[in-house]
Amino acid sequence: MCYRGNASGTSGTVFGASSLTTVMQMVAGGYGVTLIPQIAADVERRDERVKFLRLQNPQPGRSIGLAFRRTSPRKADFAALGEVVKEGMDISPATPAGRKQG
Repeated sequence: MCYRGNASGTSGTVFGASSLTTVMQMVAGGYGVTLIPQIAADVERRDERVKFLRLQNPQPGRSIGLAFRRTSPRKADFAALGEVVKEGMDISPATPAGRKQG
């Protein structure tokens, strides 16, 4: 993760971080803002210098995909993995517009 700027909001200093905790310390120190996953919010609320705001609708989300070559010799393995993931997340498959599954 990288943040470019300084406490006054002007570009200049470049900060880098490799952990969410470090990023949250940068935010607490007034060096910007960040998005964090809901699952991490309860732990990170311990710092009273940080204010949490929930994004309004549409709420952000993410899509995941499993891609492999149609000619892959492990096609059956990848398809089985995809089924396990879908069952574990209780989701149905999505096919991007204009794309064929398989």
